[in-house]
Amino acid sequence: MRRLSLILISVFLILVLTSCGIENVENFEKIAAPNNITPPITGEWKVEKYKIGNGTNILDKDIEKFMGKKVFFYNDIVGVEDRFSLEPTYKVKNVNASDYLFYHYKINPEFLEIEDEQIQIISIASKEQLYYEIIKKDDKNIIINIEGVFFFLSKLSDEVDTKVIEKYKREREEIPGGSLKESDDILRTGLLLGLRYYNQETENKDEGPWKYRTIWIHSHNKSLKDIYEIENILLPRKTGFWKVVTDNNIYAYPYTKEHLDKSIKLQSEVDFDTQIIRYVGNDYISIENIESNAKGRANLQTYIIDNFDSRKPIKISDVGGENLKAAFLEGAGKGKALSKVKKDNEIKRKNNEENFGLTRKNGHWILKGRISYEENGKQDFTDFNIKAVPPMELVYYDELSIPWNGIKMKIPEVIDAYTSPNDDIAIIITHKYMAIYPINNGELAKEPLGKVSLNSDEEVVMAEWAIGRYVNVWEDVFLKNDVKEIETLE
Repeated sequence: MRRLSLILISVFLILVLTSCGIENVENFEKIAAPNNITPPITGEWKVEKYKIGNGTNILDKDIEKFMGKKVFFYNDIVGVEDRFSLEPTYKVKNVNASDYLFYHYKINPEFLEIEDEQIQIISIASKEQLYYEIIKKDDKNIIINIEGVFFFLSKLSDEVDTKVIEKYKREREEIPGGSLKESDDILRTGLLLGLRYYNQETENKDEGPWKYRTIWIHSHNKSLKDIYEIENILLPRKTGFWKVVTDNNIYAYPYTKEHLDKSIKLQSEVDFDTQIIRYVGNDYISIENIESNAKGRANLQTYIIDNFDSRKPIKISDVGGENLKAAFLEGAGKGKALSKVKKDNEIKRKNNEENFGLTRKNGHWILKGRISYEENGKQDFTDFNIKAVPPMELVYYDELSIPWNGIKMKIPEVIDAYTSPNDDIAIIITHKYMAIYPINNGELAKEPLGKVSLNSDEEVVMAEWAIGRYVNVWEDVFLKNDVKEIETLE
């Protein structure tokens, strides 16, 4: 219950970038720290009503408590009641209303009383990891989705009382946790780490050879508090938590009160022998599909999670425009030159911009493309790196506060690494174990806080961070599952 209350009272503060990944998206604009730029949404607003969408885990009584609450947007502060976010960044996009609402929320514009063909989406980004966005109906009316509930807000005033702003800024200095990044004496950090490993002992063909687990790591003031694990992937998203589960195929569904005791499998009839998750993010999932009806053809494909049941992959230009498409084609040309692809099977080679995904290299997510082709009657492929940074639509937080070379010098066996937005802990991955290190003065401490054993060739497919007050929120959700406490290695 505490989790629901916190999410409701904080929803307007931790709005993070999302994207549509479909056609008819235009006018992308990123507005950095708005000290000298007027933000795209300002003034004081009030929650007037709500509509419940396709599944929610918010109880009716908690929804009602949100009615009448006031919210304000003012230059470098977004606030509601005693919660606030400082120095947000904004992103604006105009989208086709029908396409966007269907692919993201499985609803039509009429449900939200939207008559215009085009609507504006305003995303507000901060470092804390909850995911929401504003649907702008017009200058006086906006809508925000919170875990399947659409809250309608009306504008009360274009101005915000300066006394309120001064109050929030004072509280930032006086109250620990008032800022996005807490003071050094109260550092709370949580990590949901999704892992994939090969299950050599499985005897059930329906389960498939690949298994997944999610590890929850909780640190407090650079000390290790809890480490738990559950089967499959628990994914935090803008609409709440989702589950990603697998057998031979992959299924995704909202983790709502309707789904706690049953797994609703959202899948069309698709003829795959095997599906392997390469990456899971807030809105997208990258998969290697090995098809049984195409002589073993293997493609890299990326999907919008909200539209995953249709099994329609996106093109790389859907998330990166023509610039990313150009980088894909440039890499494909070099990949072709270095691969086994010959001129005489040029026509048979399948080279399209849907054949891409994400993987890890030197502590970062990178884009990887694939050329599929046929040679001597057999399917084959060659992979190539795409020389472009993954757009924030795909990967929101992917920073290392310690350079990769510095980590490699200290821990030569490292194959992957992650550092928190709080810059307080680092997760070091090797072939045999995962180590959690405190970070002191921008460097790894001499000794880790703990180590966790890894399965053979286990790889990370998801890394989602929570900081501050949201660590307890995420942990509450995680502990609702069938958890297993992990003991650290000596």
